[in-house]
Amino acid sequence: MFGHPGIAYVYFVYGMHYMFNVVTERDRAAGAVLVRALEPVEGLDLMTMRRGRATDLTSGPARLCQALSINREQNGADLSAGPLGIWRRKSYDDKEVEITPRIGVCGSHEEPYRYLVKGNPHVSK
Repeated sequence: MFGHPGIAYVYFVYGMHYMFNVVTERDRAAGAVLVRALEPVEGLDLMTMRRGRATDLTSGPARLCQALSINREQNGADLSAGPLGIWRRKSYDDKEVEITPRIGVCGSHEEPYRYLVKGNPHVSK
C-alpha cells in the first residue's frame, strides 16, 4: 500500500480470502482502493471453473480474486502492463454512476466512497 500509484496491493484476510487493491497515493504514503467487483467480459469458462459456479463470479472482493486467480504473487504488480492490469473499456456519464456508503468498514459506514454503475448485476451487494 506504500508503493507508487498504479501497483497492486494484495493481502490475505481472515485466513481465507485475498483482497485486491490499487495503490493510489504517492510513494511512501498509504492509500489504495479495494476492487470490490467487476463485470467479467472474457474468460468466463475459466472463472466458472475456478469458482465452481457460473453465478456471482466477481461480485465481491474475495470472489473476484478467486475468479481471476489473484493471490500474494500479484502483490506489487504494475497494473499499467502485464496480465493483471486495468484498462478502460467504456466510459460512463455521471448520471450512470451511483455513490453509496462503504460496506463492511468499521466506523465509516456513512462515508460515500463506494462507486458503482447503477443497476449493474455484477456489483457486490
